[in-house]
Amino acid sequence: RGYCSHLMPYVISNIATRPDGRMLVSTSIFCFRRVIFLCVVAAFSFCLSPNLRIPFAAASAPSPPLADGDVPVTPSGSALRRFRLYDPFGVIGAGDFGLAQPKCLPRHVHLSLGDEVTKYAHKFSPTEDLAAVTVSFSIPSKESACRPESLRVSVVYGTTTVAASYGDDGGNEERQYALAGDVRWYNTTSDRTGVYYESDWIYHMQLKGLKRKEEYYYRIEVEKRDDGLQSTIASKAYDWIAATPFRRLGNGAVDEKREVLPVISPTLNFKTAPIPGHRAPTKIALFGDLGQTYNSTQTMLNLVRETKLDPSKGQTPASLLFCAGDMSYADTDQSRWDNWFTLIEPLISRVALQVAAGNHEIECDATSKNIFTAYENRFRMPNPVGPADIKPFPSNEINPLYSCGTPSVFRGSYDGGNAYYAFTYGMVRFLALSPYSDTSIGSRQYLWLERELRAIDRSVTPWVVVVHHTQFYTTFLAHNDELQTTVMRQAMEPLFVQFGVNLVVSGHDHAYMRSRPMKYGASDLTGKGPIYIIVGEGGNREHHVKDYLHPDPEEWVDRRDRTEYGFGTLEVINSTWACWRWVRDGSPMAVESGDGVTDETWLQNQHFLPGR
Repeated sequence: RGYCSHLMPYVISNIATRPDGRMLVSTSIFCFRRVIFLCVVAAFSFCLSPNLRIPFAAASAPSPPLADGDVPVTPSGSALRRFRLYDPFGVIGAGDFGLAQPKCLPRHVHLSLGDEVTKYAHKFSPTEDLAAVTVSFSIPSKESACRPESLRVSVVYGTTTVAASYGDDGGNEERQYALAGDVRWYNTTSDRTGVYYESDWIYHMQLKGLKRKEEYYYRIEVEKRDDGLQSTIASKAYDWIAATPFRRLGNGAVDEKREVLPVISPTLNFKTAPIPGHRAPTKIALFGDLGQTYNSTQTMLNLVRETKLDPSKGQTPASLLFCAGDMSYADTDQSRWDNWFTLIEPLISRVALQVAAGNHEIECDATSKNIFTAYENRFRMPNPVGPADIKPFPSNEINPLYSCGTPSVFRGSYDGGNAYYAFTYGMVRFLALSPYSDTSIGSRQYLWLERELRAIDRSVTPWVVVVHHTQFYTTFLAHNDELQTTVMRQAMEPLFVQFGVNLVVSGHDHAYMRSRPMKYGASDLTGKGPIYIIVGEGGNREHHVKDYLHPDPEEWVDRRDRTEYGFGTLEVINSTWACWRWVRDGSPMAVESGDGVTDETWLQNQHFLPGR
């Protein structure tokens, strides 16, 4: 199917455009013969071997380097396209093929966990624990008709998926309208290219009061701000066709002039977080340094497969995604952020994505030297400690020989917002930290971390996982002993040891590593120290690290690799046992069969070992 779909446009183009009749016939016959031959070969290969069904690049074959003038892979060249995963979104990136789109079309749809809310009948007596999900998306800002004050934007959602497909809520449908505080916008000038950029109108809408571990459907509706229009929306008139190059409108027709509202997004689904402390297997996928090369999209595709594993076959699908920093590698070119969200939208519009700040999110503005602007505006992480408090790139940190867009060594002033936060997911308490904020003893982040760790009830959340971008321990010759990492390790490792953190997951080094339990630079022979894992093999344009620090692994290293791309999964079974797997990229069929797993180990909860 891949070969046929790629060659057919070429054949049609020849038939339609060649002026020479003889060449037209000969070229067409040649092309059709080639298509038929390749289709037969592809079909035979499909039947012969499941590993040959879709042609994939080798897992260890990197994409070419992305120079300043190069363009990242677009949806037309993405691995996700081969499985038609862009079709429900109006097609394989309609803009990528120059197809017209309606004005005010919601795009870059993605989910994250919302703020934790607990209802109390009395001060210390919880009666109902509720879930929240943030639905994020953007609407073009260059269209004057799409200004927030001109629109009524809403998210319609409910718990009955079948009812949503037919536009019949069955009394179960709810609608939440966007408020002024839900909308963000930013502008910036690239420190690398000098290009000025204005973002879309970026919406972050929290759906609160949701039932735990429940499947919901949702869709986004955009209409003119007209009091009489809301009642005229033809809510039962959707006619979504998988391969259409347009998103359908509320009246079931395609707007050729791109002027008709309302616009209604496809109906999507998500599942809310499990109840805190719920004793049932839960799987989280963790990765880092993703980028937007073809290898990146292979990782995205395999993550899609990981989230769709079949529980009836004894498989646990991943229900949460966590990126340990360096998401898009936009590197101050904001159009690359737009492309990255388009590439990954089929995944993160259905499964919540949590993120931690990496050095490629610093992205200082060429003029104002403001930092983390895109990261702070494009994402909305749960339970912020307060509004974002960010100071510009310090003048004494600027190296005239290098861009201040993505410095590897950097200590800034960034608190609140998405800088660091914590949340509970089933039996796990997650803490996301920022190495690029102040981490020293007595800093706001340090004091917050100490309070959070001290308050964790291990009878409810027996597992504690810390995620941050830079690695405390590494076996690779890459980012070694960087200033922000050294300061952070000296201040915060004693807290990790004192309060029994189970896992510390990082990226930064473009490789994979799993340590033994560690304590202050050496293996903890008691087995009670945290395990440190590096998951920086997401597939970005900078390729793998060049070498190891030593030819043989250090005594505290259990597993290491710098040749594969992939991601890890943490499957928490109960309060005392979890399973960690590293899944390399390659054929998505390997995800379902388990053949792609190159590292698998059972983890015993260190907190419950004798002597703690």
